[in-house]
Amino acid sequence: MAESVRALERLSFPLVASPQIVLKETAAPAVENQTSKTPQPVSFQAGETQKAAADADAESPEQVQVRMQAAAAELGLCASLVAVDPHPPYYEQTLEWRRDRLGANSVDELCKSVVMENTKLEDDAEQGRVRCVLVVVQYVAKLHKEKLIKAVQAMEARGLPALGKKQYNMRLLEGAACQAITGCGHNAVTPLKQDLPIILSDAIAKLPSGHFWLGGGHVDLKLQLKVDEAVQVMKMTVADDEDEDEDDDEDEDEDEDEDDDDDDDDDDDDEYCFHDYDYTCFCYYLLDNYLSKDQAAVYFMKMAEACRLNKKQLDWMDLWDLGVLIANRAYQAGRCNQKHAAMLERPVVIRAILIQMASSRRPGFAAESGSPAKEPGDTESDSEAESGQTWTALLARTAHQAGGKNWVKWLVPFLLVGIALVLCMWMLHIATFYYVAGIVRFEKAFVPNPDYKEEHPGMFSSGLRSTDVSYGSLQDPLEAQLGFKDVPLKALDAVAMVFPFLWFVTVVYLRDVQQWTKVLLCHSVLALGKGFFGVFTIIPDSIGWQNCKKRLGPSGLHFFMEEVPDPTLHGVWTTSMAILGVELLGPDQNRLFSGMRFCADMLYSGHTYFTVLYILALCELVRTAMKLPDSAIYVKSFTRRRIIMFLLYMACIAQQGIEIVLVIQNRFHYTTDVVMAVLLTFLWYTSAPICIAAKWWAELGEETVKLQRYEAK
Repeated sequence: MAESVRALERLSFPLVASPQIVLKETAAPAVENQTSKTPQPVSFQAGETQKAAADADAESPEQVQVRMQAAAAELGLCASLVAVDPHPPYYEQTLEWRRDRLGANSVDELCKSVVMENTKLEDDAEQGRVRCVLVVVQYVAKLHKEKLIKAVQAMEARGLPALGKKQYNMRLLEGAACQAITGCGHNAVTPLKQDLPIILSDAIAKLPSGHFWLGGGHVDLKLQLKVDEAVQVMKMTVADDEDEDEDDDEDEDEDEDEDDDDDDDDDDDDEYCFHDYDYTCFCYYLLDNYLSKDQAAVYFMKMAEACRLNKKQLDWMDLWDLGVLIANRAYQAGRCNQKHAAMLERPVVIRAILIQMASSRRPGFAAESGSPAKEPGDTESDSEAESGQTWTALLARTAHQAGGKNWVKWLVPFLLVGIALVLCMWMLHIATFYYVAGIVRFEKAFVPNPDYKEEHPGMFSSGLRSTDVSYGSLQDPLEAQLGFKDVPLKALDAVAMVFPFLWFVTVVYLRDVQQWTKVLLCHSVLALGKGFFGVFTIIPDSIGWQNCKKRLGPSGLHFFMEEVPDPTLHGVWTTSMAILGVELLGPDQNRLFSGMRFCADMLYSGHTYFTVLYILALCELVRTAMKLPDSAIYVKSFTRRRIIMFLLYMACIAQQGIEIVLVIQNRFHYTTDVVMAVLLTFLWYTSAPICIAAKWWAELGEETVKLQRYEAK
C-alpha cells in the first residue's frame, strides 16, 4: 500500500495546461507474414499505430480503396471493394436496405469485425497468449462470450498450457483503443493488414453463397471476401461464437458472481487498485469543481497512468470513455470560479485528491492496510491522514456524505417536515369539521325505512343504520368482500413504525444527510398533499359515523359541533383560524397541539404512504451503502449483496402487505386511498426536483471545505 501511494504521489501535475493526450505504450510485436502469424500478446498504446490510425482518418475512400486492394493482392486474395454513398448514411439504414445496396443474397452475408480484449491477461503473460482477437460475426447474430472464450482457449492450446475460465474476460474494444490497434475508425474495421489472430463465425463459413461482406478500412468502403479463400490465406479460426439461446444475461450474472468470489479471495492484498467505482467518483469530483474540458482530460490521463503503476488489471477504456463524457459535460457547463481556478493552477497530487474524495459526498477509495510514513513535502492534510491511522480509520471518522457532520443540515429538513405535518393536521381537522356538520345534517333530514330488508347482504360495504359499520360511507367492493375486522389503532401504528425506525437508525449511523433530506422532503410534500386533498373534497369516512364519534370522543365531538364558528356567519377564514388555534394550543388553550383524532381524512392513506416511503428509503440506503467501499455496512461480494437485498425486499413486501390488508379490513381507508398513497409515494420519491433539492442542500457550503484543503497546499 505504501509503495502504491508513493507511486501516486509522484504523479504531481498542474491543471492549467492542456496538452494533446497521447497514450504511451509499447508497440505490438511485428509479424513477418500475414499468412504465418501465431497468437501474440497485443499491447495498445499510442505510438506509430495511433499515428497510422490518424492518417487513415484523413485519407479519402479512394486512397483507402487503393491501399486495401494492394494489400489483398499481396495476400493473393480475390476481394472486391465497393464504395457506398454517404447520402443517405449507410449505417442509419436497415439491414435489408444495406443488402440491396451491396447486392448481397441475404442479410446473413452482412458481417462486422470487432476487436475483443482479454482484460484479465497480465502484462507479463507468456508468448502466444491472446490479448486481443479480431472476431468476424454476422449482424443478425449475437456474440456469445462463453463460446468466444472456448475458441481463444483452443487457439492458445496449440503450444501453451490451458488456462482456467476465470482467467478470461473478453471485453469489446472500442474508440481510440480499437483504432490504435487496427488503424481503422468506427464502422471501418477490416481484417486486411491486421497483426491480430482472427476468429470467423461458423455461421459465416456455412453461408450458401460462399462469400460475405464486412468493413473495408473506411466507413464508406465495404469489402467482399470468399469464405474458403479468406480462411485459408488469412489463417482464420472458424469457431461457433454466436449466441443461439440468448442466455447472455444469465452468463453475465454467473461471471459476475464468479468474479465476486475471486475478489473475496484477494481481501488480504496489501496493494490498492483503482476500480470502476473510483473512476465514477473521480468524474463526479471533476464536475463538482467545474473543470474545463482540457483540465478534465489531463486529470483522466494522469489517473490512467497512476492505475498502470499499480500493476493491476485495468480496463482503461472504461476510464477513457467515461472521461470524455464527463469532460464534455464539464465543458458545456462553462462555469469555473476564478478563485477556484487560481487554486487549480497549483500542482495537486493524486493522493490529496483521493483524501478529498473520501470526505466528499461521493467517497472514492478504500484500503485495508496501514498508511505510509510521512515524507518531505507532504501537506498538512496528507500528514493528518497518515498520523498513525489506517485509511479505514480515516474514513470511519469522516462523514460518508457531504454535510454529514453539520447539525444544521439535519435540523432544517426535520423542522420542514414538522411544519408540513402541523399544516396537514390543521387541514384534516377542517375536513373533520365539515364531515361532522354534514353527517349531522344528513341524520336530521333523512329517516331510515324500518320496513326495508337487505336483498343482497354482503354486497355493499356501507351500512344503512347509524349503528352499522361504515354508515354514511361510500361503496367499496373490495372492503365488502373482505368483510370488517376490528383492528386496534395502536396495532396499525406499530406496524407502520417498524421500517421508519430502521431507516432512522441506519441513516444516522451512516451520516447520510442527502438521503435524510430527500426522504424528509418527500414526507413533507406527501403530508401537505394529504391535507390539501382532504380539505378540497370531503369524502365520507370509510369506517362510518358511529366509529368516528368513538374516535373523536365526547370532548372532540362537542368541539366540532358546538365550538367551531359557523363559516356561513363568520366566514371560512375565521373558522379555519379557530381550528388552527386549537391545533397549536389545544381545545382549552392550555397545551401544545390538539391531541384530537380525525374523521374523513380519506384521500390518501397516511399509514400507507408513511410505510411505503420509508421502505423505499431503507432499501435504497442499504443497497447503496453496501456498494461503497468505505461504508460501515460495505459488502464486497455481489452475490451476498443480492441475497441481503432479496431478503430485505421480501420483508418489506410482507410488512407492507400486512399493513394494507389491516387498513382495508378495519375500514380505516378506502381501497382508492391505499392505491393512491402507493402511487404518489413512488412518484414523489423518484421525482427529479426532490433529488436535486436534496443534493443541493447536502452540498451547500461544502465548497468552502474543498477550497480550504486546496489552500493548505
